Amino acid sequence: MYREMRSIEIIKQHRKEKEKSPILNTLPLGDKAMTTSKRPETPLTSDSTDSLYLWWYQPWGEAIGSAVKIQGVWLETCNDVARHELEFFSTMATSCNKLTNCMLGLGGQLTLASMASCYHEIGSDMAEATSKRARMVSELSDEFIERIWREI
Repeated sequence: MYREMRSIEIIKQHRKEKEKSPILNTLPLGDKAMTTSKRPETPLTSDSTDSLYLWWYQPWGEAIGSAVKIQGVWLETCNDVARHELEFFSTMATSCNKLTNCMLGLGGQLTLASMASCYHEIGSDMAEATSKRARMVSELSDEFIERIWREI
């Protein structure tokens, strides 16, 4: 009973305060009251959103441009690596084809001398391809660094 009377008193007091001060709106919460402003909430105008957008977008756009350039350089280097590997695989396929032809005797009479010359030719082709591959790999890091410096 006491609580009900106390609640009624708080509500009456709240109504009186509300009539006195239209700026504040107090909500009764037991013995404590929460006060909130009655100022109208204005939505963001296009000017404020545009400036916020530009404030965020401009540095982001500048940073992303250089990141895209560096990624482009990286992708060019990866393309070169893939091209060099494909050249090496092409040489391996040609050498395997030559070896098969030698072993089956498709190039003529199968003799020890023809087999030795075939192996020697295939070995020299693979050694040349492997040294070319190693040279290309060693040049890639220099080319990559040079490309980055050109973009920067």
